[in-house]
Amino acid sequence: MQRANRQQAEAERERGKNIHAKEIEASQKLADAAKVRNQPSDSAPLPANSYGIGVERNNDCVSPAHRYHIISWTRNLAAKVRWLLEEKRGRGRAGA
Repeated sequence: MQRANRQQAEAERERGKNIHAKEIEASQKLADAAKVRNQPSDSAPLPANSYGIGVERNNDCVSPAHRYHIISWTRNLAAKVRWLLEEKRGRGRAGA
């Protein structure tokens, strides 16, 4: 019985050592990645903002937006389009 307990305790110690070694290895990899990320590169510097990216590469910049903002923007746009169409047809000139 005691021998079985000793063997189990030894197995748990070995498992703990393996886990600790893996944790140290993972933390070392993270530290190395942080060093590489923080090193200045020889390549061209990145633009400071998204406007710079769009201007330099002549493309659109897309940023995430909450659904509420998209719905609100769409409704406002639809209302403005309706107003412009009414103005064009002459309905909105009653107050002028």
